[in-house]
Amino acid sequence: MKTAVYKSLIAVCVFGASMLSANGQVLPAASAVLAGHDVSVNSAAAYLELEHSINSLGARLHEAYEQHPNLQYRPAYSPEGEIIGYLVTGAGSAKAANAISQLLMELDALGAIASNVDPQYLPAASTARVSRRDAMN
Repeated sequence: MKTAVYKSLIAVCVFGASMLSANGQVLPAASAVLAGHDVSVNSAAAYLELEHSINSLGARLHEAYEQHPNLQYRPAYSPEGEIIGYLVTGAGSAKAANAISQLLMELDALGAIASNVDPQYLPAASTARVSRRDAMN
């Protein structure tokens, strides 16, 4: 059930981000579509799955920066002040720019969900020290 919710959320984000045209013009996008969906994290396991998804997307964004050193992006806002897409430059091609824009929209949507998680579902904080090697894995 939770996986289906995340997959539908990702599909909505991809749909929204794909509304950016190749010439950089921003068309209506994901924020309006997401407004109708109730996506909530109601367990620690769901939060950890959400956290893993955000980390995976962050790693993909890091890879995009490695592939395109001149990569830059900026959000495009609706008249209501909501992010409706990202204008990406320095990606080398329109296809790469659209893929990075989709990635940013997914990160934005998942980040918004994570910031609104009920604290009771957050994993317990650990005061144990972690070695540098363990932290890198």
